[in-house]
Amino acid sequence: MAESDREPLNAVFAEEGAERIAALLQLVEPVDDPRPLSHSEVEQFCHQLHALKGGAGLVGNRALADLAHRLEGELGERQHVQLVSRQQWRNHI
Repeated sequence: MAESDREPLNAVFAEEGAERIAALLQLVEPVDDPRPLSHSEVEQFCHQLHALKGGAGLVGNRALADLAHRLEGELGERQHVQLVSRQQWRNHI
């Protein structure tokens, strides 16, 4: 896809990506909460990451797509999710 053809997609992704990142950050609030992410929060987090990864890949933002992919992998390891604080997840984003 030519760069000029990608411009409308970039504009849409910029807005969608910002919304998804905001949703991810909201899921790990408050950061001083000592509880690990709940099952429901992990599912929502994974959904947001998966959509962010797909959008980033579509517009050619490989760095963001790779970050989302790596975080998805970490979330897939339930024991790891239980050990990582909300602050640490927030610092990843």
